Amino acid sequence: MTFKLSLSSVCAAAAIAGVALAAPAAHAGVQAKTKYPIVLVHGFIGFDNILGAVNYFYDVPGTLRNEGATVYVASVNPSQTTEFRGEELIQQMKQWAAKD
Repeated sequence: MTFKLSLSSVCAAAAIAGVALAAPAAHAGVQAKTKYPIVLVHGFIGFDNILGAVNYFYDVPGTLRNEGATVYVASVNPSQTTEFRGEELIQQMKQWAAKD
């Protein structure tokens, strides 16, 4: 598996996410299927959930998966430097790539 990130792929993923959230999720589809996986990463001081009730990415990962996308949700230290969190992300992406 290859992870490739470009401005066009980020814009495409954002557009797909918007379409997937706007459309009712009646059945599994292929509307969000992409060549490369989608990786969601929280920002500085991000969180997994609030009191177990509200997930950081709400139901975006599930909605995208239901529409055919391969989605990974990264877990990086929310209060470390950008460089540190980037290194954590690289390690997770290597693990995901090794699985496929």
